[in-house]
Amino acid sequence: MVVGGRVAVEIPDDRVQDATRDPLVRIVVGLIGIHSCVLGLLMLLIPGVMLRAAGFPEPMPIFFPSQTGIFLLILGVCYLLALSQATLISVIVIAKACAVAFLFVHAAFLSAPPVIWAAGAGDAMMLIVLTAALARHARRCQHAKGPRHSDVPRR
Repeated sequence: MVVGGRVAVEIPDDRVQDATRDPLVRIVVGLIGIHSCVLGLLMLLIPGVMLRAAGFPEPMPIFFPSQTGIFLLILGVCYLLALSQATLISVIVIAKACAVAFLFVHAAFLSAPPVIWAAGAGDAMMLIVLTAALARHARRCQHAKGPRHSDVPRR
């Protein structure tokens, strides 16, 4: 197929079904999306309360925490969109991996409140559970369809 003057190669892989049809993947993605939306709304609507609860010193300008709230809300909506668009699941995996690294670096080296360790552990758990659900889904699809022609060893 030619797209925009370039040749694009499509490699159909019928053994890997849409991950959004897997009930476990749907539950995990849905919970992650709801978590981000709720956290985002709380940071957007009551940033001062959230900052105090997390152990950040006062006084603190609320613009950036509020901005974090809208960012988390947008991410949460994108995560929920992954329930119908499987390609967005990779956004969750990338975002959670980056969040884990960010939170642990800040907790270890940049004097963040101790609750940041828990936030990093929570994001790490979400990442682990999601990748385990995706791996389970891929194994089930592979088992259900059997090997493809290209998977058969050549002589």
